[in-house]
Amino acid sequence: MRLVKTFKDEHRVYFLLEYINGIDMWDALREINLVSNFQARFYVGCMTLALEHLAEKNILHRDLKPENVMVDSDGYARLIDFGTAKIIKGRTFTILGTPHYMAPEVITGNGYSNACDLWSVGIMLYEFVAGGVPFGEECPDPYGVYHAVTCDPLNFPRQMDKKHPSIPVIRQLLDRQAPKRGTAESLKKHEWFKGLNWEDLNFHSIRPDYIP
Repeated sequence: MRLVKTFKDEHRVYFLLEYINGIDMWDALREINLVSNFQARFYVGCMTLALEHLAEKNILHRDLKPENVMVDSDGYARLIDFGTAKIIKGRTFTILGTPHYMAPEVITGNGYSNACDLWSVGIMLYEFVAGGVPFGEECPDPYGVYHAVTCDPLNFPRQMDKKHPSIPVIRQLLDRQAPKRGTAESLKKHEWFKGLNWEDLNFHSIRPDYIP
């Protein structure tokens, strides 16, 4: 979502933002149900390009989740709601975000950087193909979710194909050792993305399966 201009008066600062016509990813998932591998790769590709752009500017989003991703009128995923975003130098330590999507290093308070956003993308990818989040799905207590995120093993639903093409990239993105997730730039080279033309994706030349 683009920032067009800012204004201010004696009491407030105003942000004029681009209008994105579409629906948020949470509502889109209710319509789509389980996302196809092609569409999951498409959405994660969109978010990877966005995170690569943010990383170049040392920006963390810190609250990536379906409600903070719009599916626009062309069917492309767009990041919104930068209310918790931060420009960093090295690491930051503030514990914030939405529990089910928070990376373990955010929860433990030991410091984190851009890899925290890749974890959140991994949670969303799991949700796309498995129909729920991998840690604390049935837990209403945030502290119970925190424990699940930091301690529970990564399992996949019994009914899910154990050879689903997305599983290797999910395992990489949900590695509790942040450096092993790589970067948005290195993620683009993952085998799962083989055949995806990044330039076509960037210029909206790919037709997605779902258009709201």
